[in-house]
Amino acid sequence: MKKIDRRRRYYIIMDVETAGGLDNPLVYDIGYAVTDKHGNIYETRSFIISEIFYNKSLMTSAYYSEKIPKYEEDIKNGTRKVVTFAEMRLDFITLALKYDVKVIGAYNLMFDTRALTNTIRFIEKNKTLKFLPYELKDIEMLCIWCLACENLYTQVSFRNMAINNGWITKAGNFKTSAEVGYRFLTGDVDFIEEHTGLEDVLIEIKIMAYALRQNKKRIGGVFGNPWMIPNSKELNKIK
Repeated sequence: MKKIDRRRRYYIIMDVETAGGLDNPLVYDIGYAVTDKHGNIYETRSFIISEIFYNKSLMTSAYYSEKIPKYEEDIKNGTRKVVTFAEMRLDFITLALKYDVKVIGAYNLMFDTRALTNTIRFIEKNKTLKFLPYELKDIEMLCIWCLACENLYTQVSFRNMAINNGWITKAGNFKTSAEVGYRFLTGDVDFIEEHTGLEDVLIEIKIMAYALRQNKKRIGGVFGNPWMIPNSKELNKIK
């Protein structure tokens, strides 16, 4: 583990996988990592949430449910740890305080924070609870998707690569997923995102670090439809 430098601005980047559908997302897998704006990794976590993962009726609605056997294998060999939601939350908070984290981010921040808050309310049967406690109320929240849509997917080089490789939606818009962003950054046009918590975090950190290096104005807070930014009529005039 690298030594903590109190002069450094630390980030926690997280990613969740959920069951329950879009209207009622419940976290069964969470990964997070302590990093900085350059993408250096200081600590990582990969947790399976027992209350959700071992609820068979809930897991029938899990996104990427075909990965459940792989999760079970990882649990058996110790590469993923099963914990309660409360244990994970305590670890997350402890890690944030340990590094005096200034920024918490996720690729789709609006979804991930909603899913985490929804999960704690589901488990504790208390609709007033929030995932992030009062102690972390002053932390800046960063949506990497917003950041990438403003600083990566608007680049002519990305747009040309997207057209050449068919990274276009059925509606005719440029795709703006983390998978596509990582393909652009690495040149690996066949890359397939794992859609598991920690593995996705690691590629999202690379996207964040690249986007931050562009030194452009950053969107504050959370913008609900960031995909609209690189698909604006003004940008689509660029050839």
